[in-house]
Amino acid sequence: MSNPAQYYQRVDVPEAELRVLDLTGAGASTPTKNSGPGAVVSRAGVGDYKFTFNENPGNFVCFGRPGLRSTTGVDLKNFDAVLKNYDTTNFVVEVFVFNGAGAATDLTSAQSLSIPVWFKRTKVS
Repeated sequence: MSNPAQYYQRVDVPEAELRVLDLTGAGASTPTKNSGPGAVVSRAGVGDYKFTFNENPGNFVCFGRPGLRSTTGVDLKNFDAVLKNYDTTNFVVEVFVFNGAGAATDLTSAQSLSIPVWFKRTKVS
């Protein structure tokens, strides 16, 4: 009989590596990177954030759903984060944040964004 506390991760892409990219907003200034080994975070415009890896993190597999957080959850009501395609030439993950009215908006110092991204060292098939 198997142990019900044991869980086996089942994936259709073996050897995929998860990178969690996380930032805290700073209004119109450069956001603070909380997580994202080997990456630098920048603000390219209103609500436009980029994580640029210093070196190739591997072959891009996929994004997970971006997560938005706030010290008071109501601050992010109807907000959304939209990911741009991964830039395989410059190793950039770019994300756009929109407020409840659908306009691009900067995150404040009380708001954060997380993006799970999977890469693989060998060819993705």
